[in-house]
Amino acid sequence: MKSLLTLAVTALLLTSVASCKKDKTTPLPTSTTPTPECTATIYGYFGANNDAYYGATGTYSFGTFNSSSATSTGIVTINTHIRIGSGAYNTADNCYYTIVGGSNSPTVCKASAAGVVTYYSLPSGTNTFIGSLIYNAAANKLLVIQNDSSINKLSEIIIGSGSTYTLSAIATIPVAGYVTEIACNTSTGDVYTVGISTGVPYDYTLSRITATGATLVDSGNGAIRCLRYNTTDNMIYGLHYSSTLPYALVKINPTGGHINLADLDINFNSDYYSTCLDNCYGRYIVSTLKYDTAGSIWDETHGKIYQFDLSGALIQQDNTPGLFQGLVVKY
Repeated sequence: MKSLLTLAVTALLLTSVASCKKDKTTPLPTSTTPTPECTATIYGYFGANNDAYYGATGTYSFGTFNSSSATSTGIVTINTHIRIGSGAYNTADNCYYTIVGGSNSPTVCKASAAGVVTYYSLPSGTNTFIGSLIYNAAANKLLVIQNDSSINKLSEIIIGSGSTYTLSAIATIPVAGYVTEIACNTSTGDVYTVGISTGVPYDYTLSRITATGATLVDSGNGAIRCLRYNTTDNMIYGLHYSSTLPYALVKINPTGGHINLADLDINFNSDYYSTCLDNCYGRYIVSTLKYDTAGSIWDETHGKIYQFDLSGALIQQDNTPGLFQGLVVKY
Protein backbone atom coordinates (compact mmCIF):
# COMPACT_ATOMS: atom_id res chain seq x y z
CA MET A 1 0.00 0.00 0.00
CA LYS A 2 1.26 3.43 -0.79
CA SER A 3 2.35 5.61 2.12
CA LEU A 4 0.13 8.38 3.51
CA LEU A 5 2.41 11.23 2.70
CA THR A 6 6.00 11.92 2.01
CA LEU A 7 7.35 12.32 5.56
CA ALA A 8 8.17 15.98 5.44
CA VAL A 9 5.50 17.27 3.15
CA THR A 10 1.82 16.74 4.00
CA ALA A 11 -0.67 18.18 6.35
CA LEU A 12 -4.28 17.86 7.24
CA LEU A 13 -7.71 18.04 5.47
CA LEU A 14 -11.12 17.31 6.83
CA THR A 15 -13.30 18.45 4.01
CA SER A 16 -12.04 17.27 0.65
CA VAL A 17 -10.58 14.26 -1.01
CA ALA A 18 -6.84 14.16 -0.40
CA SER A 19 -4.11 13.27 -2.79
CA CYS A 20 -2.41 10.59 -0.74
CA LYS A 21 -3.41 7.46 1.11
CA LYS A 22 -3.23 6.41 4.72
CA ASP A 23 -0.61 3.92 5.80
CA LYS A 24 -2.96 1.46 7.44
CA THR A 25 -6.50 1.36 8.80
CA THR A 26 -7.64 -1.20 11.35
CA PRO A 27 -10.97 -2.69 10.22
CA LEU A 28 -13.85 -1.74 12.51
CA PRO A 29 -17.62 -2.27 12.53
CA THR A 30 -19.66 -0.11 10.20
CA SER A 31 -19.53 3.46 11.44
CA THR A 32 -22.66 4.89 13.01
CA THR A 33 -21.48 8.46 12.51
CA PRO A 34 -24.54 10.63 11.82
CA THR A 35 -24.93 12.77 8.74
CA PRO A 36 -23.39 16.14 9.64
CA GLU A 37 -25.70 19.12 10.09
CA CYS A 38 -22.93 21.66 9.54
CA THR A 39 -19.68 22.09 7.68
CA ALA A 40 -16.32 21.74 9.42
CA THR A 41 -12.69 21.80 8.34
CA ILE A 42 -9.90 20.45 10.52
CA TYR A 43 -6.53 22.17 10.28
CA GLY A 44 -3.17 21.18 11.70
CA TYR A 45 0.35 20.25 10.71
CA PHE A 46 1.98 16.96 9.83
CA GLY A 47 5.47 15.54 9.54
CA ALA A 48 8.11 13.17 10.79
CA ASN A 49 8.89 13.21 14.50
CA ASN A 50 12.33 14.79 14.55
CA ASP A 51 11.81 16.83 17.72
CA ALA A 52 13.93 16.01 20.76
CA TYR A 53 11.29 17.33 23.15
CA TYR A 54 11.60 21.09 22.75
CA GLY A 55 15.22 20.88 21.68
CA ALA A 56 14.88 21.85 18.03
CA THR A 57 12.29 22.93 15.52
CA GLY A 58 11.42 20.91 12.47
CA THR A 59 9.80 21.58 9.11
CA TYR A 60 6.18 20.44 8.97
CA SER A 61 3.39 20.75 6.47
CA PHE A 62 0.41 22.87 7.53
CA GLY A 63 -2.92 22.12 5.91
CA THR A 64 -6.25 20.33 6.23
CA PHE A 65 -7.16 16.80 7.31
CA ASN A 66 -9.91 14.43 6.13
CA SER A 67 -11.13 12.40 9.11
CA SER A 68 -13.04 9.77 7.15
CA SER A 69 -10.04 8.79 5.02
CA ALA A 70 -7.24 9.89 7.39
CA THR A 71 -5.63 11.75 4.51
CA SER A 72 -4.37 15.27 4.21
CA THR A 73 -3.67 18.16 1.88
CA GLY A 74 -0.81 20.56 2.54
CA ILE A 75 -1.00 24.32 2.19
CA VAL A 76 2.43 25.54 3.27
CA THR A 77 5.42 24.40 5.34
CA ILE A 78 6.04 25.86 8.80
CA ASN A 79 8.89 25.59 11.28
CA THR A 80 7.66 24.47 14.70
CA HIS A 81 7.81 21.74 17.33
CA ILE A 82 5.74 18.59 17.21
CA ARG A 83 5.59 17.75 20.91
CA ILE A 84 2.13 18.44 22.40
CA GLY A 85 1.26 20.56 19.40
CA SER A 86 -1.54 23.06 19.96
CA GLY A 87 -3.34 25.04 17.30
CA ALA A 88 -6.05 27.68 17.05
CA TYR A 89 -7.99 29.01 14.07
CA ASN A 90 -8.85 32.70 14.26
CA THR A 91 -12.03 33.15 12.22
CA ALA A 92 -11.70 36.94 12.43
CA ASP A 93 -8.50 37.07 10.36
CA ASN A 94 -8.92 33.61 8.77
CA CYS A 95 -5.51 32.41 9.99
CA TYR A 96 -4.15 29.42 11.87
CA TYR A 97 -1.87 29.92 14.88
CA THR A 98 0.48 27.59 16.73
CA ILE A 99 3.21 27.95 19.36
CA VAL A 100 6.80 27.29 18.39
CA GLY A 101 8.78 25.95 21.30
CA GLY A 102 8.36 25.32 25.00
CA SER A 103 11.26 27.47 26.06
CA ASN A 104 10.86 30.61 28.15
CA SER A 105 10.79 32.75 25.02
CA PRO A 106 8.37 31.00 22.62
CA THR A 107 7.50 32.14 19.11
CA VAL A 108 3.98 32.32 17.68
CA CYS A 109 3.50 31.10 14.11
CA LYS A 110 0.64 32.37 11.94
CA ALA A 111 -0.33 30.67 8.67
CA SER A 112 -3.04 31.98 6.38
CA ALA A 113 -5.32 29.79 4.27
CA ALA A 114 -3.53 31.33 1.28
CA GLY A 115 -0.19 29.98 2.51
CA VAL A 116 1.42 33.12 3.95
CA VAL A 117 3.47 32.37 7.09
CA THR A 118 4.50 34.94 9.71
CA TYR A 119 6.43 34.44 12.96
CA TYR A 120 6.10 36.66 16.03
CA SER A 121 8.48 36.85 19.00
CA LEU A 122 8.19 38.26 22.50
CA PRO A 123 9.96 41.59 23.08
CA SER A 124 13.65 41.20 23.91
CA GLY A 125 14.22 40.26 27.52
CA THR A 126 10.72 38.84 28.09
CA ASN A 127 10.81 35.33 29.55
CA THR A 128 7.73 33.20 30.15
CA PHE A 129 6.17 29.85 29.21
CA ILE A 130 2.94 29.53 27.23
CA GLY A 131 0.92 26.54 26.07
CA SER A 132 -2.51 25.13 25.16
CA LEU A 133 -3.44 27.76 22.60
CA ILE A 134 -7.16 28.34 21.81
CA TYR A 135 -9.27 30.96 20.03
CA ASN A 136 -12.20 32.48 21.92
CA ALA A 137 -14.56 33.49 19.12
CA ALA A 138 -17.03 35.21 21.46
CA ALA A 139 -14.33 37.61 22.65
CA ASN A 140 -12.17 37.49 19.48
CA LYS A 141 -9.08 36.61 21.53
CA LEU A 142 -6.21 34.15 21.21
CA LEU A 143 -5.76 32.62 24.68
CA VAL A 144 -2.98 30.59 26.28
CA ILE A 145 -1.86 29.21 29.60
CA GLN A 146 0.98 31.39 30.84
CA ASN A 147 3.29 30.22 33.60
CA ASP A 148 5.65 32.52 35.47
CA SER A 149 7.44 31.20 38.57
CA SER A 150 4.83 28.42 39.02
CA ILE A 151 1.92 30.88 38.82
CA ASN A 152 -0.62 29.74 36.22
CA LYS A 153 -2.48 32.46 34.35
CA LEU A 154 -4.98 32.65 31.54
CA SER A 155 -3.53 35.23 29.16
CA GLU A 156 -4.31 36.80 25.82
CA ILE A 157 -1.83 36.87 22.94
CA ILE A 158 -1.78 40.35 21.44
CA ILE A 159 -0.15 40.55 18.03
CA GLY A 160 1.68 43.85 17.69
CA SER A 161 3.05 45.72 14.76
CA GLY A 162 6.01 44.20 12.99
CA SER A 163 7.10 40.78 14.24
CA THR A 164 6.36 40.92 17.98
CA TYR A 165 3.56 39.87 20.30
CA THR A 166 2.81 40.53 23.96
CA LEU A 167 0.84 38.75 26.67
CA SER A 168 -1.95 40.27 28.74
CA ALA A 169 -2.97 38.33 31.86
CA ILE A 170 -6.75 37.85 32.23
CA ALA A 171 -6.97 35.75 35.39
CA THR A 172 -4.92 33.64 37.76
CA ILE A 173 -5.91 29.98 37.52
CA PRO A 174 -6.52 28.41 40.95
CA VAL A 175 -4.64 25.12 40.87
CA ALA A 176 -2.06 23.50 43.14
CA GLY A 177 0.13 22.09 40.38
CA TYR A 178 0.16 22.86 36.70
CA VAL A 179 -2.50 23.56 34.09
CA THR A 180 -2.57 21.11 31.19
CA GLU A 181 -5.50 22.19 29.02
CA ILE A 182 -7.97 24.96 28.31
CA ALA A 183 -11.22 24.84 26.36
CA CYS A 184 -13.80 27.47 25.46
CA ASN A 185 -17.53 27.84 25.02
CA THR A 186 -17.39 29.92 21.86
CA SER A 187 -20.98 31.14 22.36
CA THR A 188 -20.60 32.60 25.86
CA GLY A 189 -16.83 33.10 25.93
CA ASP A 190 -16.49 31.11 29.18
CA VAL A 191 -13.11 29.37 29.42
CA TYR A 192 -12.48 26.06 31.22
CA THR A 193 -9.09 25.05 32.57
CA VAL A 194 -7.96 21.75 34.03
CA GLY A 195 -5.04 21.49 36.41
CA ILE A 196 -3.16 18.44 37.69
CA SER A 197 -1.36 18.07 41.00
CA THR A 198 2.38 17.50 40.86
CA GLY A 199 2.42 14.41 43.07
CA VAL A 200 1.48 10.83 42.25
CA PRO A 201 -1.29 9.71 42.44
CA TYR A 202 -2.65 12.68 40.53
CA ASP A 203 -5.67 14.80 41.39
CA TYR A 204 -7.33 17.21 38.99
CA THR A 205 -9.32 20.42 39.34
CA LEU A 206 -11.43 21.96 36.57
CA SER A 207 -12.35 25.65 36.78
CA ARG A 208 -14.51 28.03 34.76
CA ILE A 209 -12.95 31.42 34.03
CA THR A 210 -15.33 34.29 33.32
CA ALA A 211 -15.11 38.06 33.42
CA THR A 212 -15.97 37.95 37.13
CA GLY A 213 -13.30 35.42 38.15
CA ALA A 214 -12.68 31.68 38.55
CA THR A 215 -15.17 29.07 39.81
CA LEU A 216 -14.45 25.42 40.63
CA VAL A 217 -16.53 23.16 38.37
CA ASP A 218 -15.23 19.65 39.06
CA SER A 219 -12.43 17.81 40.84
CA GLY A 220 -11.40 14.23 41.44
CA ASN A 221 -8.74 11.56 41.38
CA GLY A 222 -6.52 11.04 38.36
CA ALA A 223 -5.76 13.45 35.54
CA ILE A 224 -7.65 14.88 32.57
CA ARG A 225 -6.11 15.85 29.26
CA CYS A 226 -7.40 16.66 25.79
CA LEU A 227 -10.13 19.01 27.05
CA ARG A 228 -12.67 20.06 24.40
CA TYR A 229 -16.01 21.89 24.59
CA ASN A 230 -18.95 20.52 22.62
CA THR A 231 -21.28 23.30 21.47
CA THR A 232 -23.94 20.76 20.42
CA ASP A 233 -24.72 19.44 23.92
CA ASN A 234 -22.82 22.13 25.88
CA MET A 235 -20.70 19.55 27.67
CA ILE A 236 -16.93 19.27 28.10
CA TYR A 237 -15.08 16.13 26.96
CA GLY A 238 -11.62 14.85 27.81
CA LEU A 239 -9.40 11.83 28.52
CA HIS A 240 -9.53 10.76 32.18
CA TYR A 241 -6.89 8.42 33.58
CA SER A 242 -4.97 7.47 36.70
CA SER A 243 -2.19 5.11 37.71
CA THR A 244 -4.72 2.34 38.40
CA LEU A 245 -7.44 2.99 35.80
CA PRO A 246 -7.49 2.80 31.98
CA TYR A 247 -8.08 5.85 29.81
CA ALA A 248 -11.75 6.78 29.64
CA LEU A 249 -13.74 9.35 27.70
CA VAL A 250 -15.14 11.70 30.35
CA LYS A 251 -18.07 14.09 29.97
CA ILE A 252 -18.07 17.05 32.36
CA ASN A 253 -21.07 19.23 33.08
CA PRO A 254 -20.06 22.93 33.07
CA THR A 255 -22.29 23.41 36.13
CA GLY A 256 -20.52 20.62 38.03
CA GLY A 257 -19.96 16.87 38.05
CA HIS A 258 -18.72 14.37 35.49
CA ILE A 259 -19.33 10.88 34.16
CA ASN A 260 -16.83 8.45 32.62
CA LEU A 261 -18.62 7.36 29.45
CA ALA A 262 -16.45 4.42 28.39
CA ASP A 263 -13.00 2.92 28.85
CA LEU A 264 -11.07 3.53 25.65
CA ASP A 265 -8.99 1.09 23.65
CA ILE A 266 -6.14 3.56 23.23
CA ASN A 267 -2.37 3.81 23.67
CA PHE A 268 -1.83 7.46 24.59
CA ASN A 269 1.50 9.25 24.84
CA SER A 270 1.19 12.30 27.12
CA ASP A 271 4.26 13.94 25.56
CA TYR A 272 3.12 13.71 21.93
CA TYR A 273 -0.57 14.29 21.29
CA SER A 274 -3.20 16.58 19.85
CA THR A 275 -6.99 16.49 20.07
CA CYS A 276 -10.03 18.04 18.45
CA LEU A 277 -13.79 17.56 18.69
CA ASP A 278 -15.78 17.78 15.47
CA ASN A 279 -19.28 18.87 16.47
CA CYS A 280 -20.62 18.33 12.94
CA TYR A 281 -19.71 14.64 12.80
CA GLY A 282 -19.75 13.96 16.55
CA ARG A 283 -16.14 12.73 16.51
CA TYR A 284 -13.57 13.06 19.28
CA ILE A 285 -10.22 12.74 17.51
CA VAL A 286 -6.91 11.96 19.24
CA SER A 287 -3.52 11.99 17.48
CA THR A 288 -0.55 10.50 19.32
CA LEU A 289 2.52 8.29 18.83
CA LYS A 290 1.99 4.75 17.63
CA TYR A 291 2.71 2.10 20.26
CA ASP A 292 4.63 -0.98 19.15
CA THR A 293 2.83 -3.72 21.06
CA ALA A 294 5.28 -6.38 19.89
CA GLY A 295 8.26 -4.51 21.30
CA SER A 296 6.30 -2.77 24.07
CA ILE A 297 7.84 0.57 23.08
CA TRP A 298 6.67 3.80 21.48
CA ASP A 299 7.34 3.98 17.75
CA GLU A 300 9.04 7.38 17.45
CA THR A 301 8.64 7.50 13.67
CA HIS A 302 4.93 6.73 13.31
CA GLY A 303 1.72 8.27 14.55
CA LYS A 304 -1.67 6.89 15.49
CA ILE A 305 -5.05 8.57 15.05
CA TYR A 306 -8.05 7.39 17.07
CA GLN A 307 -11.59 8.55 16.38
CA PHE A 308 -14.38 7.97 18.90
CA ASP A 309 -18.03 8.93 18.90
CA LEU A 310 -19.28 10.84 21.92
CA SER A 311 -20.32 7.68 23.73
CA GLY A 312 -16.70 6.45 23.63
CA ALA A 313 -17.18 3.88 20.85
CA LEU A 314 -14.16 3.53 18.56
CA ILE A 315 -15.13 4.55 15.02
CA GLN A 316 -11.78 4.44 13.28
CA GLN A 317 -8.04 4.13 13.92
CA ASP A 318 -5.20 4.77 11.50
CA ASN A 319 -1.43 4.39 11.52
CA THR A 320 0.47 7.26 9.91
CA PRO A 321 4.15 7.69 8.91
CA GLY A 322 4.39 10.89 10.96
CA LEU A 323 2.44 12.88 13.52
CA PHE A 324 -0.67 15.02 13.02
CA GLN A 325 -0.44 17.88 15.52
CA GLY A 326 -2.08 21.20 16.34
CA LEU A 327 -5.51 19.89 15.35
CA VAL A 328 -8.32 22.44 15.41
CA VAL A 329 -11.78 22.57 13.85
CA LYS A 330 -12.98 25.58 11.87
CA TYR A 331 -16.74 25.93 11.36
